[in-house]
Amino acid sequence: MRPYISLRFFYVLALALAFPVLDMLAAWLYGIGLAQAGLLRILRDFSIAVVALLCLWTVRIPRLLMVPMVVYFVFVAIYLAVGLVKAVPVGIALPSAGTLVLPVLLLLAGYYCLRFERELHAVLAVWILLGLISTVFGAWEIRHTEFWINTIHLPEYMVDVKRVDLGLDPDTQLPWNFYRNMEKERRAAGLLAASLAQGAFLAAVSVMALASLARRWRLAAVLLTGVLGFGIWQSATRGAMIVAGIGMFGVLAANSGVLRTRRGIRWLAAALLGVTALGLLYQSIDSSLSGSDSSTVGHWNALFRNLEELSQVSVFGDGVGRQGAIAAQSRAAVIGGGEGAFFSIAFQLGLPGALVFLWYYGNCIRLLAAADGGGRGLAWALAALLVGFATTFVTSEHILTLSGMAAPWLMAGGAARVARLSRVRRTDVNGE
Repeated sequence: MRPYISLRFFYVLALALAFPVLDMLAAWLYGIGLAQAGLLRILRDFSIAVVALLCLWTVRIPRLLMVPMVVYFVFVAIYLAVGLVKAVPVGIALPSAGTLVLPVLLLLAGYYCLRFERELHAVLAVWILLGLISTVFGAWEIRHTEFWINTIHLPEYMVDVKRVDLGLDPDTQLPWNFYRNMEKERRAAGLLAASLAQGAFLAAVSVMALASLARRWRLAAVLLTGVLGFGIWQSATRGAMIVAGIGMFGVLAANSGVLRTRRGIRWLAAALLGVTALGLLYQSIDSSLSGSDSSTVGHWNALFRNLEELSQVSVFGDGVGRQGAIAAQSRAAVIGGGEGAFFSIAFQLGLPGALVFLWYYGNCIRLLAAADGGGRGLAWALAALLVGFATTFVTSEHILTLSGMAAPWLMAGGAARVARLSRVRRTDVNGE
């Protein structure tokens, strides 16, 4: 009998194909005169919310996830009302609330749509292909900045559609994160039209590919990881380099099939690779610690301000829309220094709300680490990836973005669902 392919899988496959290239496509469409191109982003976001709600309504979710999810949703709902009472404009409050719950919505969408091992592999294959194309394209566009300005018309799209007004280069009107430094040395933006998203996407795909392909095609998995690693390096995203390093360390140290030898030797090999990676990243680490680049100085200043003002929200938050990227871009009055997902959540929902999010995040890691019954495959790699992304919590709001984080969150939901259904099938077969 031919395997059944559901509409929900076609939806998540379309989403997997679309989100890495949506900004570039929408910007090009907007640039050639299609003013409605911005609706593509709204349709994407709305569809994710609808699918997540369907999951909550129709699917049994493990208590380990369900309880913190519900508590977190309650916090967001309460402080959304607080923000509106404090006269935060609806156009800021509602998108800010959507940003806060995005990690939960994406995981629920993956949990609802991805139910079989073959579906996980099909989606991952799409991302591997897009990752390779994005790496090659990044090597080209990094030397052809005019492509973004004259062909894609990204500056107009950023200002008119995405409402990005701050953080743009005054000469090109491209985001400052297209450049490594004040001398405007380019960073690869790839198909995702954003260097930070490019780095995070490639980091996630490289670790998942290494874990999934290592047992059957070990050499191909290593080579593929190397190519995608080059793409991460092109993006000059230090956070993504750290995430990829931690993820690969987890895959190599575990019984993943990459190193088919004793546990002690696997750990030693992983440690040696870690030291090698630190050596390759020495220049970036040194510039960060010494504060010799403006990006690092900005991160440190934001971190110190966040720590200084955190006591204001130790019990109660200031309301949704009083912090975060959307509020900052709208030039609304905000509290805290910004730039950290943990602080963004804490200033809006209070420190208890931020701790609830960490509860949810930690439970995701626990569930994934135990999902494959010790097989140390894709689910284990996703757990390692989430540990890696946790290193960005106090310096970046990247964990709350869609373009860079959709891949790990969707796949995490799918891996958790596949593991649960596999246990149910084994129970039915054994008659327990």
